[in-house]
Amino acid sequence: MLRNDLACHPSVTAVLLAMFPFAACADATTLQPTETNDPAVPSVLRAEAEGDDEAAASETAPTRVAANVDAQAVALFPEGQCDSVYALRAHGSEGLDTPYTVGLGETTPNVPVELPWGTRAVQVVGWEPLIDNKKVLHHVSLYDRSVNIMGWSPGKEGYPYPPGVGIDMPTTPGLRLDLHYMNTSSEPARDRSGIALCVVEGEHRRPKSSVKYGGFSTAQRIMVPANARNHEVTGQCTLRSTEPVSILSISPHAHLLAQHARLAVTKADGTEHVLHDDSFAWAEQPVYLRETPYLLEPGDTVKWMCRYDNDTNKNIPFGESSSSEMCILWAEYYPKGALRCGR
Repeated sequence: MLRNDLACHPSVTAVLLAMFPFAACADATTLQPTETNDPAVPSVLRAEAEGDDEAAASETAPTRVAANVDAQAVALFPEGQCDSVYALRAHGSEGLDTPYTVGLGETTPNVPVELPWGTRAVQVVGWEPLIDNKKVLHHVSLYDRSVNIMGWSPGKEGYPYPPGVGIDMPTTPGLRLDLHYMNTSSEPARDRSGIALCVVEGEHRRPKSSVKYGGFSTAQRIMVPANARNHEVTGQCTLRSTEPVSILSISPHAHLLAQHARLAVTKADGTEHVLHDDSFAWAEQPVYLRETPYLLEPGDTVKWMCRYDNDTNKNIPFGESSSSEMCILWAEYYPKGALRCGR
């Protein structure tokens, strides 16, 4: 049953736990970027791949990925729910079981992850955050190239997907773990956070179309004026899909100035259905799971809003840093790719 409302480059440990039976530990392998000129690949990984020892030595970035047993991750899921459990974790250069050293200030490393399931076709049917040092970690997300698959930020919890629904995982390189650290102390910190995946395959794959994680976003128009109170940024779109779309959850995301978030749907007859309307706090950003999926139909209009208070003397634009702002109403939905919304 679903639960209700609930500068450094770390490396990532990909941990396989075959629950039927437990898999034997595999040797550590070297993580190599698929494109060494790809700007998304951390510079130290590009340097190592290209043999530039001087550049590689300028940063600390362990790159090992290994298969091993992680009892904490296994314990997060009910017995019999998963064929395998994979734990994707940050770790240090001294070994797979050592913590990653987080530098001072704000850092947002993006690290490629070798596919722990290789080329096998698998589905994620549930996930849980593996959170170690909450004092420095603001969020951790799992991406397939530019597509956000899932992620944790303060206040969120993992959850299983409804019966028959799962996330089809990639079988070609492109998976990465994104971490956002804010270390305001005067000393480096340590962290082994990550994400645990409950995976099924073969005859256990679920028949319904895969879940997709998409966002209703107002990026270009975000500019919160200096000293503004109750400043609202809004957006809307009309569903252009050729089939209904089932919404499983809503998860607002913004930064320090945001105070409130809202998302509503206007049907063809003018009836408004409010899917989310609540206060927002940067330090507590839960996922709002629905007891039953909400059915978006072609022609429905989706409207969203974020409200901000700016107590500074500066205009605050859109940006990824916590000192800038965002307005995203993330929605998990299926079938995959069916959510096409335009003006």
